[in-house]
Amino acid sequence: TVIFSWNQFNKEKEKKLLNRAEKYEKEGKIIGAKELYEKSAAKGDAKAMYNLGLLYDNEGERVKAKELYEKSAAKGDTHAMYNLGVLYSNEGERVKAKEWYEKSASKGNAKAMYNLGLLYVNEGERVKAKEWYEKSALKGNAYAMNNLGLLYYEERDKVKAKELYEKSASKGVAEAMYNLGEFYYKEGDKEKAKELYEKSASKGIKEAKE
Repeated sequence: TVIFSWNQFNKEKEKKLLNRAEKYEKEGKIIGAKELYEKSAAKGDAKAMYNLGLLYDNEGERVKAKELYEKSAAKGDTHAMYNLGVLYSNEGERVKAKEWYEKSASKGNAKAMYNLGLLYVNEGERVKAKEWYEKSALKGNAYAMNNLGLLYYEERDKVKAKELYEKSASKGVAEAMYNLGEFYYKEGDKEKAKELYEKSASKGIKEAKE
């Protein structure tokens, strides 16, 4: 016996609605996407709230974006929490930014962990920054690897610094290529340094061009 479930039926309908909205967005039909996201968000879909917030954010409508991110974050969306952190950070509200990054990071968001590292470095809290960079790097964030390498280099742990620069550079981070070039230059390997400077310059690092 198959029992019909209205709950399941509604969930499937909502999923189809969200999928249609995402399809419209990919096709560049932004007005249509917005309408469908709004319908989906009105039914309580956290992802629809986030996606709609992102559209408003990209259009520069920060107030609407923030409102939607907050609704989505209240339903546990880690990306919405992260984006709220970014919005507050851009507004100079570091305390609120940190709060949202911490919420997002506690749910495993590697970007939020990385941004917490940046905030703590700017506040001169190297130990806390290192902690967050390490957590982010463990989740594969290549920028965190590079920044962690810088902290290890400052601590005179050249072996660990080099290892992290290499990992980050292998993932395409231009800053890490440059830092690795600097590392080799200081170690006297000018040939290897030049090669890395050229790689980083081709990816837009200005210092490497001079």
